[in-house]
Amino acid sequence: MTLYVETSAVLAWLRGETNRSLGRAVTTGIMAEADRAALRGVFAREHTGWELMEITSAVRTRAQDAFPVEPVRSLDAIHLATAPAFAEAFGPIMGISFDERIAQNVTPLGLLDPR
Repeated sequence: MTLYVETSAVLAWLRGETNRSLGRAVTTGIMAEADRAALRGVFAREHTGWELMEITSAVRTRAQDAFPVEPVRSLDAIHLATAPAFAEAFGPIMGISFDERIAQNVTPLGLLDPR
């Protein structure tokens, strides 16, 4: 089984919390720029061997359509549109997300529940 993880979940894992992005953490004063650079270095080292999916025209088209559980934000729609393409390319997947809107759509889309 392949693990499909959205980047905000990876960042949360690296930081030990659920903040969405490193940029927001620096902007809001939660994190120093030097710490952000250090975490980016960790991310760069740790992601070797990961498969990264491009946002294809098919993904963009699917992301514009409705999802089983709405509302879905734009970036979440891109993740939800990418996950089935990832599963098609790599076989059954298990997803990791900290976003409830994504989690609520996983099963109706025929993907495995991320919990």
